[in-house]
Amino acid sequence: MGVMNKFRDNAGAILIVLVFSFGVIWVLNDVGLFDTGGQRAAGRVIVVNGEGVTAQEYEQQVQQQQDLLQQQSPDAGPQAMDRAREQAFENIVTGKLAEAEMARLGLVVSDAEVRNLLTGPTPHPIIAQNFPDGKGGIDRSALSQFFSNPDNQPNILQLQEYLRNQRLQEKFSALVGSLVRVSDAEVVDAYNRQRRSATADVVALRYASIPDDSVRLDDRALRAFYDAHRKDFERPATWETALVSLSKEPSAQDSAIVASDLTRVRNGFASATDDSTFLAREGSLRPYSGAFVGAGAMDPAIARAIYPAPTAGGVVGPIYSGNEALIAKVIAVRPAEQPAIHARHILITAPDSGSRGAATAKLNALKAQIQGGASFEAIARANSQDPGSAIQGGDLGWFGRGQMVAPFENAAFGAAIGTLVGPVVTDYGVHLIEVLGRADQDVRLATFSTRLQAESSTLRRAEEKMEDFRYEIEQNGVEVAEEQARRLGLTVETQEYAGGQDVYPGIGQSPIVRRFLDGSKVGSVSDVVELDEKFVVVVVKKVTAKGPRPFEEVSDEVTVRARADRKKQIAVARMTRAMRQGFDGLAARVQGFQRTAAMSGVNTTLEGFDAQPRLAGAVFATAKGQATPVVAGPDAAFVARVNTVSTVAQIPAAERDQLRQQLVSTKRQLVGGRFAQALRESAEVEDNRSAMDIR
Repeated sequence: MGVMNKFRDNAGAILIVLVFSFGVIWVLNDVGLFDTGGQRAAGRVIVVNGEGVTAQEYEQQVQQQQDLLQQQSPDAGPQAMDRAREQAFENIVTGKLAEAEMARLGLVVSDAEVRNLLTGPTPHPIIAQNFPDGKGGIDRSALSQFFSNPDNQPNILQLQEYLRNQRLQEKFSALVGSLVRVSDAEVVDAYNRQRRSATADVVALRYASIPDDSVRLDDRALRAFYDAHRKDFERPATWETALVSLSKEPSAQDSAIVASDLTRVRNGFASATDDSTFLAREGSLRPYSGAFVGAGAMDPAIARAIYPAPTAGGVVGPIYSGNEALIAKVIAVRPAEQPAIHARHILITAPDSGSRGAATAKLNALKAQIQGGASFEAIARANSQDPGSAIQGGDLGWFGRGQMVAPFENAAFGAAIGTLVGPVVTDYGVHLIEVLGRADQDVRLATFSTRLQAESSTLRRAEEKMEDFRYEIEQNGVEVAEEQARRLGLTVETQEYAGGQDVYPGIGQSPIVRRFLDGSKVGSVSDVVELDEKFVVVVVKKVTAKGPRPFEEVSDEVTVRARADRKKQIAVARMTRAMRQGFDGLAARVQGFQRTAAMSGVNTTLEGFDAQPRLAGAVFATAKGQATPVVAGPDAAFVARVNTVSTVAQIPAAERDQLRQQLVSTKRQLVGGRFAQALRESAEVEDNRSAMDIR
């Protein structure tokens, strides 16, 4: 009975495996396919080639995906959970297709095969794991008792189904894998491509060097180019929307609750002798680390609170940083390994040397205003062109050496506290710098952190307010949506979204919004959608169907592309004519340039250009001392004369076998991916979640 009890004790862990496997039955790593099990039903939440999926089956799959997500990311927000829902949908669809394909192919697992996996000479590892005899074998007596006990029947049935499905997966993998062959020639070619190298003299003629006045393009030529490349000028479907939102920020009452809790924690924190245990007991989001850190390496909000004079034993806070509320305790202080400074700046951008004079003059005028008594912070907010710090009055926080560009860093670290330094010239433009503090000490900190977020009651009221807005525009029409939103104190912004977008401005990633837009028309109103930071309602104001943009709308773009294409043709033709006189002197004849290049199977970069795989291919296909044909690269036309070509030794047997296995694995993934894609493209899939009010 001991082994049976052990099996029962482990049943929870085993069933977790089984439930997950039933949720995603066909995890076919070799071919990229997976499936969902559960009962077949005639539900209509999802329909795949006529086969329905029930709401229960769908929600079970969603729950499994979300549970898996929370195990990996405990702080996953609503948007991540929505993406898990979409993954559940994809799992179900792809799984049903794979299941049907296996049935079409006649793949079955017999009862005898299942029995062999349970009680045969070499049963499945799950049996060996749960019924060991202590000698590396299987306790057959305990196994027999387990299967003869009627109380174990539910577990036995699930175990049989799990093993049947896993064996079916193996057969399907083997079938798809059997389609893959790698010849000896492919192995040799792959080995050579990985190890071959060559040097060559390369002549390049950049397309951009062809003068604009040498390219003649009349209206007829432009329209011909447009007609030949019409697909390149297609626009996706677009939706002009009113994006109505309400922040999920905590209310004053929520913040007061957090502040009250922090006061309690602070009192205990100050007197705690074991800070690590204290933080763990109080549920701090930040664990105790015990490491010394400098001002430039810690949370800027904490650095501002404890510097420039940190004191051992001192406790500071509450400190608010993003969505965290913090209390920091200084445990110890020592001289800094790397001093840091606290500075702010005003930046006037100067993209080139020609604009630097005007930028310097403007910065000097601002400097004079500050020296005359104007607020540095106010001047920075109004004038600095560094968007990251301007909103903070130019404040850059604390930073150490190596965190800023060299001219800025040298000027800042060389300045006295409180003095204005500048203009300082960097690649970004010209800066006016004020050093606010210097930190010459590192500290060992213990930091208590709790989340600063809205209570559930606050979120419920916010969602209800958005629902009220939805109701009002349903009653009064979308024409008054923006007026109604402002009357309710909601934020309204006009946003344009395009089909195929993965991230939506003002929203981020949201499968729910994508599905809504795909089926929307003018006047459509979305449900209230919960995002990580706010609730939103999307109101569709205008819809533009997918299709080619008219020539008149894209004529400027057509002109640019047609001119570039014509320059490419001219450059290739010029190189071709010049090569009739041979390679020597080619660069001068075409007014291009020549340089020596070294290329390998893994490095096809040419100095001054991106990777040039077509040129490299031509070089490796050309004999030593010979010149390649003219190669039209992305930015230039090339001709190369090969100087040296490496020879590759015979492949060692071990490397040959290893490389063959790599190629087989790659091919299997490619074949499996294409197989799954073909199944999906030929499938008829109905997504009825929105119609049935299921997310």
